[in-house]
Amino acid sequence: MHIMSFYTQMQHIGLNLLLLSPFIPLLLFLLFIFLCAFFFFGFLLGPFWLLLTIIVIIAPSVKEKVTQVMTFLCKTVESYKNEKEPEKVLTIESLNKDGKEPEKL
Repeated sequence: MHIMSFYTQMQHIGLNLLLLSPFIPLLLFLLFIFLCAFFFFGFLLGPFWLLLTIIVIIAPSVKEKVTQVMTFLCKTVESYKNEKEPEKVLTIESLNKDGKEPEKL
């Protein structure tokens, strides 16, 4: 009985395929178009997502570091302009009084 029901199911699948047979080339063509579009847009949008990741995640942290360095440089230049005594001027050497190498980040 179980084998017979399986055979009956196979007959139904065969009947459905027979009824769909005029549309199978169209369905295969639509599947082909869908796959082409999927891969085309995947490769097309791949660099876009990479660029978006760089802009949203990496660029703000780099901008913050650059801003810190520029602020430090501007303060150093201002202190050179305002101070008459060179020993009070803020420089990298004056910050590194102990002579140790700076820590790597």
